[in-house]
Amino acid sequence: PYNGTSCDPRSGLKHTFYHAFIPEWDFTEETYFTSIMNMMTYDSVVDRSYVAVESPTGPPFQRLFSSYRGIGRVFTIVAKAPSGAVSVYVPTFTYSCNTTYNTATCGLMMTTFVKVENALLAFIGLFICFKGHRYYLTNLFIMGSITGTFVSYVFLVKYVTTEVDFIMIATVIGMVFGIIWTSTWWCLHSPILSVLIPLFNCFCLVTAILYSIVRDMLPVFESDVNYWVTFFSLSLVFLFLSLPRPLASNVAASSVVGAYMTVVPIAISIGSSIAYVF
Repeated sequence: PYNGTSCDPRSGLKHTFYHAFIPEWDFTEETYFTSIMNMMTYDSVVDRSYVAVESPTGPPFQRLFSSYRGIGRVFTIVAKAPSGAVSVYVPTFTYSCNTTYNTATCGLMMTTFVKVENALLAFIGLFICFKGHRYYLTNLFIMGSITGTFVSYVFLVKYVTTEVDFIMIATVIGMVFGIIWTSTWWCLHSPILSVLIPLFNCFCLVTAILYSIVRDMLPVFESDVNYWVTFFSLSLVFLFLSLPRPLASNVAASSVVGAYMTVVPIAISIGSSIAYVF
């Protein structure tokens, strides 16, 4: 025992996990050491960081965090005894990438294809934001391509282990899906069916934005099942509420998705966390 407090973990010690972010893409030594110093005392930890809520699954001393490359985060644990004595563990730090030799590796690998695609993405985003609803078939193709690219990229990253250019392959798959989705208008001539993809894209984006605000406050979403069920349920609720007015909903969805597509390439270039929203 120390000062009357037993070191036995069963003696009533309460452990609280804390984490704090540092400014985006700030790799300076001054910020690094200042961030660690801010997590060295109990009062400073409480004032400058957030409590990491307990995970609903896994060991009691395990916490799960989202990882954002290039965005530093400091972690520490505070142990508090029933007597009121507190002890702060040595903080740990990560940028979620290797900054030893080159901080540029923390961002997206800016190949020539990625640079060209980013430029096209910004242009297409502006187009569908302001004019997409006037060119219906073009908008269908673009929205279908976005959906196909996103879904195929997720599956490629998760299940393909070989070193390939996932972005290029996903883009090709997305364009094929865009052609298939556009053909639904020629085959069925159903406006309701045709606007499903634009509306679904929009409400997936809205749901992702809402989740990005509360993700660290709701530990229930650390379960993949809970996350995806809630994500798609909210998206589908928004979708079905919008179907009675397909024209107005399609215009609004095109504006929201187009605006985000315009901002994302800029965010990727400057290293902003906006790109991590969706």
